[in-house]
Amino acid sequence: MAKLVKSFEAPDPVYGLAVLDKKLYVLRKRHSDQIYVYDTKDYKLQTTITVDGLTPNCYNDLAESTAEKCLFVSDYAAKCIRKVDPSGATSKFVDVPYEPKGTCIKER
Repeated sequence: MAKLVKSFEAPDPVYGLAVLDKKLYVLRKRHSDQIYVYDTKDYKLQTTITVDGLTPNCYNDLAESTAEKCLFVSDYAAKCIRKVDPSGATSKFVDVPYEPKGTCIKER
């Protein structure tokens, strides 16, 4: 059974959440070209990562890959998936023939 561990106010709608290496990554509507990075111990904001070229106010989403140790962000307007390193390096990972409205990583 799921249990609520912590809640905190988000001033804007949340487009995506991911947890990687004890960090909580949040993609919010306010600046959807930025990923907000929180520590999972105290949930205080640590930093932001700017994803250059990510269109704000679209159906963007993010997911983590523990195997790749990175995040993947779906970019609705650009019809692509972007790869984001926790250090802040971003790149276009793959173009897709449609507008992605979500991201999910299945690892083996």
